[in-house]
Amino acid sequence: MYNQKWNELVDKLLLSKEPSIRYKIKLHLLNKDPSSKEMKDLQQEIKNSNRVQTLLSAVGEKHPYQKWQGPHWILSILADLHYPPGDRKLIPLKDKVYSWLLSEYRKKIVL
Repeated sequence: MYNQKWNELVDKLLLSKEPSIRYKIKLHLLNKDPSSKEMKDLQQEIKNSNRVQTLLSAVGEKHPYQKWQGPHWILSILADLHYPPGDRKLIPLKDKVYSWLLSEYRKKIVL
C-alpha cells in the first residue's frame, strides 16, 4: 500500500508543468545522472520556464539584497531551481551582489 501510494505520488510529480519539480524528482528520488542529456535538457526547460523568466524580469535596479527580488535572492532561488550553470547572462547579477558585499560601506559595518 505504502509503495503504491509513493509510486503514484512520484508519477504525478513527474507530470508537473514545473520543470524544476521534475528535475528534483529525477535527481533526488530516481537517481538520474545530472550530466545526462535528459537532465541537461530539463535544465534548459528550467532556464526557459515562465517562473524563471518572471524572476529575472523582476530584478531590474533593485537593491542587491531586497527581499525575494534583489539579485542576491534571485541567484539563490535560481540555484535552488537547478538553473543550468555557466549562463553568462547572470554575470551582471553576480557583479551587483559582489559590488554590494565588498563595498567600503559594508566593510565598515561588518568589520
